[in-house]
Amino acid sequence: MTPETPLYFNHSQTRNEDSITQGGFNSLEMVYNYDPVPAELTSSQAKYILGAQANLWSEYIGTASKVEYSIFPRMSALSEVVWSKKENRDWKDFEKRLLTQFKRYDLWAANYSKAYFDLKATVLPAPDFNGVLWQLESKNKNGKIFWTPAEEYAKPQPYTSPVRITNTSKPVAEYRDSFFNFRLSQQFFFNKATGKKITLSYPPAEKYSGDGAFTLVNGIQNEKGLLRSTELLGFLGKDCEAVIDVGKLDTITAVKIHVFSQTPSWIWPPRSAEVFASADGNNFVSIGSTDSVSSKTGNGLITITTPATAARFVKVVVKNYGEIPAGNPGSGTRAWLFVDEIEIN
Repeated sequence: MTPETPLYFNHSQTRNEDSITQGGFNSLEMVYNYDPVPAELTSSQAKYILGAQANLWSEYIGTASKVEYSIFPRMSALSEVVWSKKENRDWKDFEKRLLTQFKRYDLWAANYSKAYFDLKATVLPAPDFNGVLWQLESKNKNGKIFWTPAEEYAKPQPYTSPVRITNTSKPVAEYRDSFFNFRLSQQFFFNKATGKKITLSYPPAEKYSGDGAFTLVNGIQNEKGLLRSTELLGFLGKDCEAVIDVGKLDTITAVKIHVFSQTPSWIWPPRSAEVFASADGNNFVSIGSTDSVSSKTGNGLITITTPATAARFVKVVVKNYGEIPAGNPGSGTRAWLFVDEIEIN
């Protein structure tokens, strides 16, 4: 058994991937929790499952060092899966033994990933819809986390609780202990929609649901396409229709919609987009529309300039392309629509 998820080791193993990969995400924990025997099989059918196989496609791998980095420690997790009885497998116990396994890799002089203990940053909605919260954590509790509001700040401060971000900035975080040293930064882009209350008329597909509707107003703009698919919302054959409450009556002059397209993967640019405004959240009036996207491939931007309009609620409707035209991959089927951040100016 060799499914792409989670046994393609050429996929990223951390959300903070710092090198080029094919895309996708197969973490160490996903590998360990994989069961080669599908639950749908009866005991008489299950006996024909002989084991599992990991794959490492090398289109984006140019050195032996990166081969090792991609394999270890995920191969150790898979080895325990296929060489142990299911009832004897224990993720928490494996997690405890991982640091010892790292020491073995060091003795081999192998290049391996420490991504499991990587510093993790999560962007959360603020309860009062004033800005967003930047949450930092590591699975290794032996060290300390520090952060600074921007790279030019010389003195890091200890991280104690989620940090409120209220403007365009690029805070930096670092994890330190005697064995690990991880560092990351996060670029936030702020506008009138960032961190505000948002609702969707139609839910995204489960596979590409990100952080739900909040994904569209969390201040993060996707720059790496499907390599950061959690920063996108994917709608299969459906439109993206969002209503954003900016919190007070304000003047709206433009709306920008960040989208992603990759037609070989059945992800098509939007057919069109339209913006509506309302003072009460019930009665909406159209204030602008367009069928123009800055790029038909990769990350694109839809800009709708509107008359200066007083509104508290802004409805954004992004139209799915519809049926994929003949002569293209997936022709005759419904297209995917991928939407990223929505800006209100």
